[in-house]
Amino acid sequence: MSLSDLKVNGLYIILFIRHDPPVQDNFHWGLYLHRHSQTGGTKYHIKQQGAGWITDHGPTAGVFKSFLLVGLFRIADIPAGWEGHVDQTIRMYDSQINNPDISC
Repeated sequence: MSLSDLKVNGLYIILFIRHDPPVQDNFHWGLYLHRHSQTGGTKYHIKQQGAGWITDHGPTAGVFKSFLLVGLFRIADIPAGWEGHVDQTIRMYDSQINNPDISC
């Protein structure tokens, strides 16, 4: 599979195993908004740093090279012109990721 196989403006859940060898039912996840068959899209992700969480959002053309990737699952198609709104909506809670109820 390659970037050209993904749907432009498709919103995907990206799923990772947490450990190698895998632990049953123990996954890490993020979101990926695919924008272009050559340059990729934006990965939305939080990761643990110390006792808290930090955001790790940004452009990527290497989503298929992500460490311990299990798969990408398309969950939505974003209408043209709505990409900025989706980006803002996903980032809306970035300042609240260290709430005790947040986990990834």
